[in-house]
Amino acid sequence: MRALDEILSIGLETGARLQISHFIFAGRKSWPTAQKAVRMVEEAKEKGLEVMWDIYPHFCGNTYLAVFLPVWFAKNMEYNLENHRAIRRLKFELSMAKFLVGFNMSDIQIMDAGYPAGEKYNRLSLVEIAKQEGIDPVEAMLKIIKESDGKALQLTYGYSGDDNSEQLIEKLMANELCLFETDTIVRSSGFPNPASYGAFPRILGRFVREKKTLSLSDAISRMSGKTARWMGIAERGEIKPGYFADLVLFNPVTIADNTTVKETARRPTGIEKVFINGELVVEEGRYLKDKKYGRVLRAG
Repeated sequence: MRALDEILSIGLETGARLQISHFIFAGRKSWPTAQKAVRMVEEAKEKGLEVMWDIYPHFCGNTYLAVFLPVWFAKNMEYNLENHRAIRRLKFELSMAKFLVGFNMSDIQIMDAGYPAGEKYNRLSLVEIAKQEGIDPVEAMLKIIKESDGKALQLTYGYSGDDNSEQLIEKLMANELCLFETDTIVRSSGFPNPASYGAFPRILGRFVREKKTLSLSDAISRMSGKTARWMGIAERGEIKPGYFADLVLFNPVTIADNTTVKETARRPTGIEKVFINGELVVEEGRYLKDKKYGRVLRAG
């Protein structure tokens, strides 16, 4: 909340337009702060700040496994990985984080262990790995960090809800200040983030068709034209003469995210064709190999 207050204050003082990217509430203890956070952003907008936020519709996020190491441990990581006193202190601090933030070791799932012998850990949680190896979950985490030289990637669950608690994500999504994003590391190996495959299909299937959280036209606008205008990307996001033909042809009755916690690379259903800059790149849901018609987009 202090970080949010700081950036909103900077925006109001400087007049800079502000995008609060992946407006998430990490850990179950943080979920109740969402209402206050939304109110802070809305009040800043009422004072004249140009501000939006963006979210993704899954309840996990990806980053490096070493993100869980506090600064003091990471500064001298090679030494601390072998230091029993440092590891005891780390275990204590992580247990406090669990108590204060609401994270469990079972919420941390390996995307890519980052070394050949660790591939067997991909898609397993730290608790599952610990049970398999007969060690403590923190020791399992440190083993993978050490063997991967800090390159291991993970998914953390408990972001803004779970499959049994969708109310928070729905409230954030329905707010007029909300845009959509994926926030995903796209990789050809390992165990991918489900948002790489199902973020926008999940919005259109789960939250538009099934739950009626948004209208279809509103959701599509936030995925395309509204985002392009806000980001200052010209001649994109709308179907108009002279605009670049970036088109997704989907069936609103069947579009769906098919990913699960253990099967995150399942392709969505309902997407029939995709055109990038007027060129066909996806047909009947399958990427046409070596079709590379994209380009870097810049504001202005």
